[in-house]
Order: sequence, then C-alpha cells, then structure tokens
Amino acid sequence: METLNYHHLFYFWTVCKEGGFTKAGQKLRLSQSAVSEQVSRLEEAFGQKLITRTTRSFELTEAGGTALEFAEAIFTTGTELMDYMKHRPSTKKQQIRIGAIGSLSRNLQAKFLTPILERDDVQFSITVGDSKRLIKLLRDHALDIVLSTFSATEEESSELYTHLLTHSPLCIVSSKSIKFKKNEKIEFILENNRIFLPTSSLESRSDFDHYIESNKIKLKTTGELDDIALLRILALSGKGLVVIPRLGVTNDIENGSLVVLHEFKNIKQRFYAITRQKKFPNPIINELIRSLR
Repeated sequence: METLNYHHLFYFWTVCKEGGFTKAGQKLRLSQSAVSEQVSRLEEAFGQKLITRTTRSFELTEAGGTALEFAEAIFTTGTELMDYMKHRPSTKKQQIRIGAIGSLSRNLQAKFLTPILERDDVQFSITVGDSKRLIKLLRDHALDIVLSTFSATEEESSELYTHLLTHSPLCIVSSKSIKFKKNEKIEFILENNRIFLPTSSLESRSDFDHYIESNKIKLKTTGELDDIALLRILALSGKGLVVIPRLGVTNDIENGSLVVLHEFKNIKQRFYAITRQKKFPNPIINELIRSLR
C-alpha cells in the first residue's frame, strides 16, 4: 500500500499558507531550496504538478488546489485531535470564502448569508470585485464560491459550475416625492424624466435595451452604474427614475419610500452562484445555495 509522506504535505501546505517558498522557509527555518525540494518530492509521489513556479510567484494547478483542500482538512483535523486529547476546547471553524461582484444586490447577499449568520462553527469572508478577478480567485482555490449576475462562460464551464440562485423582475422606480399624473403612459414618463440605468454588468440590461429600441423611446439617461446599492440610493434621492431589479429595493417598496412605475414581467435579472466542479461539494455551500431557491 502506498503511504503519504505527511512531512512533504506539510511543507506544501505551509508554502500555500505563507504565499511562497521564501516565506515558508522562514516559517519552517529551512532554506528556500530545501522547501522546494520537499514539495518536488510530493509532486513525484503524486505524479502530478501541484505548483507552477515563476521567478516572482507561484500558482496552484488544478491538482494543487485539490491537494491544498485535503491538506487543510488534514492539518486542521490534527489540531482538533490535539485539542481533544489535551482537553482543550475546540476552536475549529469551517471557513467559507465568498466572492461577490460589485453590482450585486446587498439584499441578495444578506439572504444568502442568513443560514450561517448565527452558527458558531462557521466563519465567512466576502471579497468584492469584478467578475474576471473573482473567477480567477475561484479557479486558483482562493475562493469557494462567487455570487454573480452572469453565469460562467462556455469556456469556464468545463471546470466551473453555475447554480441559478433566484431571479427578480426588472422595474422602474422613483421616490415617492416625484409626482406623476394619473394614467401617464410609461413611455411618456421615460422620455420626460432623468433616468439612471444599470450597466451591462447586469444580464438583464440587454433585454431592457431591446425594449427601448423596439418602442422607439428616447431616454434622458443621466448615468449608468454597475452598483445596485448606489442605484437604490439615487432612487431614494428623488433625482430621477431608476431601472433596477426589484430584489434590490424590496424593503423600500414595502415601506413606501419608493414607488414602482413599471415592472417588466418578461425581463428578469437572474442571480447565480459559481463554484468549482468538485466530486465532494462542501455541504455548507450546498446549504447556502439551496436556501435561495
């Protein structure tokens, strides 16, 4: 039976945790070359490259990312075992690393996190950024999941999996302070008021543009934003109309701060969770995804 050299795995794990061979060597009080040699032996044992080395940095391969996840579980469990045997209270927490694109609804993020907000065994972190950066972090195993307004591309789908979380109709809203005549058509309202639009970072924007073109409406566009939270603030300010997914302003509509002038029944903004293809998915991630469906 083949046995795993846990010393080699520990060196590999330390390199990943410290962010490089030099820092790992300092942590382990070994030379950089010695640490590199131990990791190379682990790669030989696995028969696969774990790390792509460059002069200034390194990147984990797909096999390396998988090895890191196993190493994390192994050494975290080892620490928990020591705590148990020495009658120390366990401090183990499941780490969930979430990426969220900047344009994402804060309401959606809050709902997504609800199942774990009061759990003592889970700790989460959220990284906000653009889709390209977050997908790279996901592929490099620096994130566990990415919340997005777009599904993974065809090119990405070979190693990433897209889960539809929920959808919300696109609507046109305004502050209750803006007064309109009764029975005014939405086309007239759109052509005679300043309006703020979401950018193409929302999948539904293209459908809205098609509606505008089909009805030959000339918009008085004041600004385009890729931030749903900021669109909401502009709507509340009373400076103009705002096109936004209803999910982003649900509470404001319910308390009467915002008025829905028009809701597009056939234009929906979909929200997605993107994960790596994994044989053994993280059960907490699955729970979070199911909670919004």
